[in-house]
Amino acid sequence: MFIAIGVLLIYSLLSFGGVLPHNALAMSIVLAAAIVLLVAIRCFRGETLDVRVVIVLSAASAMSLWVSPRIGVPAFVGAWAFSVARDSTERHLMRFLHFLLFVGVAEALLGLYQYFVAPGWIFGYVNFGSAVSGSLINRNHFAGLLEMLVPVSFGLAYIAARGYGGVVRSYVYLMLGALTALALIFSMSRMGIISVFFTVGFMVTIVRIRSSQRRMATVMGFGLVCLILSGALWVGVDAIVVRYGALLESEAAFREGRMLIYRDTLDMIADNPWGVGVDGYRDVFRQYQTFQPGLLIDHAHNDYLETAVEWGIPLATVFWAFVLTVLVQSVRAFLRTESLEYRGVLLASCGAIFSILVHSLADFNLQIPSNAMLFCIFVGIALACSTRRIERML
Repeated sequence: MFIAIGVLLIYSLLSFGGVLPHNALAMSIVLAAAIVLLVAIRCFRGETLDVRVVIVLSAASAMSLWVSPRIGVPAFVGAWAFSVARDSTERHLMRFLHFLLFVGVAEALLGLYQYFVAPGWIFGYVNFGSAVSGSLINRNHFAGLLEMLVPVSFGLAYIAARGYGGVVRSYVYLMLGALTALALIFSMSRMGIISVFFTVGFMVTIVRIRSSQRRMATVMGFGLVCLILSGALWVGVDAIVVRYGALLESEAAFREGRMLIYRDTLDMIADNPWGVGVDGYRDVFRQYQTFQPGLLIDHAHNDYLETAVEWGIPLATVFWAFVLTVLVQSVRAFLRTESLEYRGVLLASCGAIFSILVHSLADFNLQIPSNAMLFCIFVGIALACSTRRIERML
């Protein structure tokens, strides 16, 4: 059943992140059909249905069709990932991690091709807004995608170092993670770079908490960082610095304005504590906009603020509290479980969730369907694995 999730993720990436209305509608229709197919297959086989899962999936599908695909599609995929991961074996989870590793490497290679050969080229379309953005349009969202996939390499390297393949296989995984991170660096996303290095530090920290693995955690984290920096040095630091200098000059005015956008958004939240509705930010914000009133601002460039202003403070608080609870619970499950495969899956999921929590402070990755889907996939898997391991220990 992970195949359906993989197909939907690939489709969203091949359609510029699923941001176009007809792509979002297509995914919504597919999800509605998936519900009917799931129920039919289970009934035909005489298998028992978890009514709670069916209700959640149906609600998410309905939300996608009648409220907004930007909310409904990720919610559906996250619930589906939870259901599948809860009933899957370690082998199936490992296969899905390898699939995500492939996605990360493929996106990284496309980004490096854009950097070295054809700036802005996306399967025949030329993106004039960002020279390096993978299959997405915005370089910051490309960075958000890759920063969630770098922890997958780290999690697989952890499993290899502890059990399968030894040092050589672990090194290969770290090399692939470094390749993915290198493409992220070339995207020139400042918050993406900050997020990926903070995420590496976070994963090293939670591995080091297990007293028997402190040395291994330090070696893996240091090795990954060295591989990333070595790749940057091989390309040439001067070229990267020049590109960053030009980028910083072009964005100086907008960086100053971003603080004004945050201030105006806070005023908007104060006047609308129950929210303005999904996809309502762009229209209502114009009444509060003080930064370049003639410029259309369609996002808050901060997922925490944007969810609060669109969903309302109570619902946004519940959502972020839920995500933090899943993260904390997953870290505790990682520290307690003896299953090597589950520890690797939990490590990758925790790293991916943490990376977006950091990046969301200055960007809106969760407003992009492909990135929101991937984030919800990791949340669903983390929740399933952590609760499953806790149930087995009780």
